[in-house]
Amino acid sequence: MQTGKFGFRIRANNGAIIERILIQAQSEEDGRAKLFRMYPRSEILSTWNEGDPVTQSFKSFEDLADLLNG
Repeated sequence: MQTGKFGFRIRANNGAIIERILIQAQSEEDGRAKLFRMYPRSEILSTWNEGDPVTQSFKSFEDLADLLNG
């Protein structure tokens, strides 16, 4: 089975925002499971697939809003 890279922007348990975490996994669900093992009780703010050309440009809502307002 082919693996891909999935990106995550999270709020860690202590409230810190971590902007760009890349996890190699077979699916986004597997990537989320790995993420929660590394960062238990974190909150996922946005996700993307590194291989998807559309999401490579816009990593989060804030990125898209900056582009539209800029």
